[in-house]
Amino acid sequence: NARSGSMGGLMTRNRRVLSVLLLAASARALSPVRLGAVLRIPPSGRPRASVQLLERRPAWQDEQAAPIRSFLCQRAAQTLLFYATAFRNDFEKGWLLRFSEKQGVPELCTGSGKMLHAHDAFEIAGVSWEEYMHAMLRLPDETHQVSVLMGNRIGGGSPNNPYLKKERQVRTYEDTLSPQKMARRLLTVRETLAREWQRDLLLVGADNAEIQTHHSEVVKNLVDLNQGLRTPVRPIETADDGASTPLRLSSFDLLKSALTRHAARRLLSELERDSSRRHEAEWLASFLRKHGPSLRGHTRPDAAASFVARMMEQPMLIGTSLGGNPRFTDPLALADRLLDLRLTLAGEWVSVLEGVPTESEQLLVSLMRDRLPEIQVVERKSSKTKLPKPDPPAAF
Repeated sequence: NARSGSMGGLMTRNRRVLSVLLLAASARALSPVRLGAVLRIPPSGRPRASVQLLERRPAWQDEQAAPIRSFLCQRAAQTLLFYATAFRNDFEKGWLLRFSEKQGVPELCTGSGKMLHAHDAFEIAGVSWEEYMHAMLRLPDETHQVSVLMGNRIGGGSPNNPYLKKERQVRTYEDTLSPQKMARRLLTVRETLAREWQRDLLLVGADNAEIQTHHSEVVKNLVDLNQGLRTPVRPIETADDGASTPLRLSSFDLLKSALTRHAARRLLSELERDSSRRHEAEWLASFLRKHGPSLRGHTRPDAAASFVARMMEQPMLIGTSLGGNPRFTDPLALADRLLDLRLTLAGEWVSVLEGVPTESEQLLVSLMRDRLPEIQVVERKSSKTKLPKPDPPAAF
């Protein structure tokens, strides 16, 4: 009896391991990850009976990296919308726009295909990229009837000819959209953009130098005479890059706006912690209340450079402290510190983008963890079902 009990427990554990493996195999259809990256494989080569999540980062690190992660998912969705518009796939485009609106994300794309030029659409909606992806992965397939109006001209003749019938043919067909396949494409595009942005963020140092050079020329000559002679700082395709994604230049502009906004918030926090620089913190807070909205929501091109240039143009302020000591507020020095923080933040975001493939794996692991109780319930029900006894063998 003890031996049979141990054998029964072993078979139960094996069934659970098999359930986990089958679920992991189905997850491979959602993302091109290997099973060994999802499950912890002990040195013995046998998978353990429980799924272990990959290591989580500290909470403060997640908070600092949340803007770039959400912006990355937003641009991945907008890239799919761009392709759907280019290939006139209105069914897929409409579905993705409706899904985003249900999650609270503002309109990412207009009907004509013009993209929302913002880096904080998810932040404004108050939704994280994980919640966005989890909601999509849990949706069932949808089948709709699609009607297409065929042809641009009537019978090949003039549209004003009164003798031609003005009825255009309408073709109707059924199309099925799988949210899980859409999520897989989003994760793939997200990883592609992450590799692209890692190279583009390395240009922030050159962009800082360009802003400082432009300000120096304006101070000396009232106008930057050599601006048209200098090579603009922008991503350039190389042999290693291959073809760029369609929104690469606008994404780089938005990356600079996001860097400037979060670097300004970090600078304000840095000044507030220093009691001897509270007057500078008050000046910067007032400046951000007035000019900070230009870096939020739908922004203009080169909004980051305009923001920094406006800060550099502010005059120096001289005052006295409560003790009668003189104190100075130098906006130009604050702008230089802001550029340094932009460069530091860009390096941190590069490190975050390097871990995007791992984040895709963690997303799939968390999805499997949520579905494990369903598998266990099915297993308990099947174990309680009594199989009919086989007929005894016929006598010889």
